[in-house]
Parts: sequence; C-alpha cells; structure tokens
Amino acid sequence: MCGIAVSIALDRRQRQPCTPETRAELETKLSDSLDLIAHRGPDAKGIWINEDASVGLGHNRLSINDLSPAGNQPHHSPSNNIHAVINGEIYDPCNTLRSTLSTQHGYAFHSHTDTELVLALYLAHGSPAFLTHLRGEFSLVLYDARGPGPGKVVLARDRVGERTLFEGVRKVVPGGWVEVEVGGGGKMVKGVYWDLGYPDKVGNQDATSRIACFSIEFPDSQAHNESDIAERTANWLGVQILKQRMDEAALAENFADAAYHSEHHNMDLNSVGKFCLSKLPREHGFKVVLTGEGSDEHFAGYSFFIPDMLREPDLAMPESVLASDPELRADLHHRTEQTIEAGVRLAQTGTAQRAGDPEASHALNGVKILSWTQAWQSPLNVVAPQFRERWADPNGQLAKAKEIPTSAKEKIRTAWHPLHSAQYLWTKTLLANNLLTCLGDRTEMAHSIEARPPFLDHELSEYVNGLPPSVKLAYTPAAAAAAQKSGTPWDARGIITSSFTEKWILREAGKPYITQELYERRKQPYLAPSKWPRDGPMHRKMREICTQKAVEKLGFVDWEVVKKALDTGFGDDADNMAFRVLVVVGGWVSIGERFGVQRAELDG
Repeated sequence: MCGIAVSIALDRRQRQPCTPETRAELETKLSDSLDLIAHRGPDAKGIWINEDASVGLGHNRLSINDLSPAGNQPHHSPSNNIHAVINGEIYDPCNTLRSTLSTQHGYAFHSHTDTELVLALYLAHGSPAFLTHLRGEFSLVLYDARGPGPGKVVLARDRVGERTLFEGVRKVVPGGWVEVEVGGGGKMVKGVYWDLGYPDKVGNQDATSRIACFSIEFPDSQAHNESDIAERTANWLGVQILKQRMDEAALAENFADAAYHSEHHNMDLNSVGKFCLSKLPREHGFKVVLTGEGSDEHFAGYSFFIPDMLREPDLAMPESVLASDPELRADLHHRTEQTIEAGVRLAQTGTAQRAGDPEASHALNGVKILSWTQAWQSPLNVVAPQFRERWADPNGQLAKAKEIPTSAKEKIRTAWHPLHSAQYLWTKTLLANNLLTCLGDRTEMAHSIEARPPFLDHELSEYVNGLPPSVKLAYTPAAAAAAQKSGTPWDARGIITSSFTEKWILREAGKPYITQELYERRKQPYLAPSKWPRDGPMHRKMREICTQKAVEKLGFVDWEVVKKALDTGFGDDADNMAFRVLVVVGGWVSIGERFGVQRAELDG
C-alpha cells in the first residue's frame, strides 16, 4: 500500500495564473499531508502541481513492484497530459493486460508499476470503462488535462472499500467512481462499475521461496487464544510461525495508536491486536502478506447466517434434505432463530439499540442479519441527552436499510435466496464499514505493510456468489455428532447450530492441504478478551483516556454514562456492555485528539 494526498480547485475563480508563493504554499500543504501518512509509504515521496495550481497530486511510495525510480509517483502519461496517483495493488496474472495493451493498443511501457498499467488502461478504454479491467485493491486519483476546458479528475476505489467516521468527509463508494470538472464549481458525475450479485432463488441447476505466517497470542484468555492450533498447523505445513503476544499491558499501551490509524471506533480490542500483529512482518523483513478477510462473508462463515439459510428452501439443490423436507427445515429454522435471538438478548442491555425494526425488516424481506449485528453496537444512552432529544428514537437498522441500493433491495425482496441476501447486507455494512476499517489494511499500512486479501478478489466473489446456498452453509448433523464425540470443539450453543458446517465447500477444497483438526474445527470469530481486572493496565488506560474533560470535549457523549462504565466495566462482575462503551468512547477521544476534531455542537 501507499499514501496519497490530492488538492483540486473546484471554483473557476481560482483558475488564475498562480504566483510562486501560491505554488509553494500548495506544495507545503501537500507535503505536510504526506508526512502525516508517511508510514503508509516510507520509500519515496513525490509531488506534482499543474501550471495554475488547480490540481496537486502527492504520493508516498511503498515500493513493491519495480523498485527503480521509474516506479515513483505521481506518474505521467507519455504525452504528459494525464497524471495519476494510486494506493494499492493491481493484479495482472502473467502480465496479460500489459501484453494486450502493447500489442492491440500500441502502448509502450517504460516501467513495471501498477500506476503505468492504470494509465495505459485509461488511454485505451476511457472512464469509467477502464475500471472494469482492474483487479485488486486500490484507490486512485487521475487528472486528465486534455479537456474539454481545464480537464477532469477521476476518483475511484476497489470493489469493497469502506465508509468514514468524520463529518464532512465523504468516500467514493465501494466499486464506485466520481468524475470532477476542474474549475467547474464542483460539478461532478458519479456511478458504480461493480456490485455483488447472486442467482435468482428459483434455482440455478448448473451452479452446483520463503514462507512465514503470523498469529496473535492472547495469554490472558484461552477462550480467545488460537495460537496453539496455529502453531500445530504451521508445523504440519513446515512453515515458520511468528507470534505477537498480546497481554493486557500490550493492548492498553497500543489502544490509542490503533484507534488513530483505524480512523474509526470499534467495539472490541481485536483491532488493537491486528494493529500490533502487523508490526511482525516488517520487523522480520516482509513487505507483503496475505490475509483472510472476505472468506466468512463469501462462504457464510458465521452462525448468524443459519436462520436466514433456513427461511426458504435451496431450489438450486432440490434433492437436498432441507429442500425436500419442509417440516424439518421449518423446525430447524425456528430453533436456530431462537438460539441466535437468545445470544443477541444476552449481548444487549436495556439501553442497547433495539433488536428489530418492522420497516427495515419489510424493506429487506425479513432478513435478520442487520438487526442482530446492531445489538452489539454502542447503546443509545451513550449519546448526550440534547442530541437524543433532537433525533428521537434513532434507528440504525433503518438507516442502513435505506443505504442499500434500490436495485439490490428489489432483488432481496423478489429474487435472491435469504442467505445470499444476508451475505450481501453483511458485506455492504459490517465488512465495509467496520471489519475492513479496523481489521483491514489500515492496520498493516500503519507499519508500511501491504496486505493482499485473495478472498476479496472480485472474480472469486462472482464465482462463489453463484454457488448454491447449501454448499456454503451445509446441513451436516452426522459430522457434528462425530466431531463432538471425538472432543473437537464445535459450537458451544448446542447441537442445533452445530449441525451446520460453515464454509463447507471451502473446507472441502482445502481438505488435502490442512490438518484434520483444522478441517473439523468450527469457526471461532476473531475477538479479543473483554473482561479485565479492576485497576489493571486496561482499567488505568481507560481512566487516562476517558477523562471528564476529554469526553465532554467530544460534545455528543454523556459523561455520566462513561463515568458509570469506568466503575462497572471491570472486575469479576464486570458489565460487558459497559466495557465496550469505554472501548468505543476511548476510540472517539483518541481520534478526536489526534486529528484535532472540534467539539460537536447542535445547530440552532
């Protein structure tokens, strides 16, 4: 990964000949911005400003491909009228794209960089068509000075992306693009070049050198510690394993830094663990790692998906047990939904966000995934009273439902199987807005590491999305019984949910390459311990961060709720939700202080 900083003048009145002082001022601002994100690209720094300073491009480089100076950015077209900066990695297996662009479009490459590949695609196909040829993870800004007029700027990001926490800051949507007319008063056009898709539920009958791995060790909680099985698996594979020990002191020490680099709050300390884990590759000489984000989303890896899987038969596999026995499916649906609902109620408090909303449920064909995940979000009473009064009964579920594109909601209501609908909603909300923000590449970029998530490759996504629901989340009561009998740790919530094997087809594909222990092991979500002693390192850190002065400076948080959480969130009888309130508010305070965010005030 790399870092980019860009300035675009949207007002025509700013398009007058600039003085040397004006140009120097813009260059200083771009340089200062790049210095703030130097950790994302420590190998080179470049700035380019056009003649009248209406466009400025800045780039911090993490050199992976083409280590020569030819790979430095900003990058310029051969005619020097198209200029680009890119953060990310463009995959071109076997250099197929380069060969096509050279032979069919006559482009002469002068480097092996991703940026030149993007420029060549833009010259060959134009915008936004060139984006459909890009495969990988990226964000890019491209300035085309050819006109008409002063030219345009193209902004785009990869097919997953995420949103932002900051008011007044907007991001290009996942799989989206924006074109801005330079000096045109802010005139812009935007669109989407890719979105998730699934087959109709009526059925698709044909859709049936040196290696090291890095793992986190939580010594304070065996329930959260998977380092032992990681080590056994690495030994079986014959690869090196490097562990990051995350005890209470380490989690407390790195909390504020992790929040700052994530630029987003989180309900769990797992983001702190991922932030620290990302130090290991750099310390041991690695610049690039592979990560597993996306496998649970595409292959239905969470138990939350089971009730939606059972709501309707899988007509793509009409001979399967659950499709041919509606009474069994209905019984399992009722019992699994009760099991999940019980877990949701356990996670909630009386002030937590409500677990269901009729309007949101109707808009999404009764799919439950949004209501269940909402239960783990910040309780509404953490918001200061004056803000709660202004927005009576804020409804996070309905807000999320309204953000889903109309075309996708129509397919959810009429065409997609409920499991596929649940996967879409999870991917578009929790994955994009939380998991990829707090557990994704920002934690790696904090330590100048490029992480490549192969399960988020859009071509793999398109293939897996077309598979029948039953091969992703399979009904396997015999396998569950055998594994429980042998002592394999399956789902502690009982035999009902344990009768389903998540990511079944992925397990089967990987079976020859993994241990039997790993093949039979149930999904264990990556979470950090949330129960800590009174007056220990974590308690002291939260007292240090969440002071009355700091909390009240946020403006929108109720200090009395935080004060109570500081007392009830630790110890043997700790309130788990109180601790999570502190983790969220502590993240807000840390982000606000590092970025100099002004106090929130009500208008009027």
